[in-house]
Amino acid sequence: MAIVKCPNCNTPVDSNIGTCFSCGTKIMPSGVRARQQNKSNDTGGAFAQVIAGLVIVGLFYGLYSWLADDEPTKEDLAQQAKERAENRRKGFHCLSAWDGSHTSVKVNVKESLRDPSSFEHIETKITPVNEKGNHVLYMKYRAKNGFGGMNVGTAMAIVGNSSCEASIITYE
Repeated sequence: MAIVKCPNCNTPVDSNIGTCFSCGTKIMPSGVRARQQNKSNDTGGAFAQVIAGLVIVGLFYGLYSWLADDEPTKEDLAQQAKERAENRRKGFHCLSAWDGSHTSVKVNVKESLRDPSSFEHIETKITPVNEKGNHVLYMKYRAKNGFGGMNVGTAMAIVGNSSCEASIITYE
């Protein structure tokens, strides 16, 4: 028989009875009470376990998707080949993927300017390949003139489809 004080009203209560006669609060033996309090306060551990489980599932999913064979089908390969052939016919294979300019035309025009450091590429247009196997290229650029003002100029060049070599026809 252990006498404990009620946590609500501080009345001495026999712990074997389990109930305070004054206020009706349930009293449990101190060891049982401590274990039950620890169980109720242990939600952080369960939350961490759930998060760890989700992370592990995510890692397995990522590993599986990384290792899965995603080999393109014959239709995908045929579509890609068709797109490459169309881009080659249009002359896009000769242009820079970065800014769409033709590198050698850009360099040649830039070197011929009064102030090469003022060169700014605006746009480049290229025609589809003709019967001679060439493209006609039009490039717009901006550069300083002799008085320090900015002018917009154009350059026209012939570009070979197979080699992408350019020969400038005119520029102003």
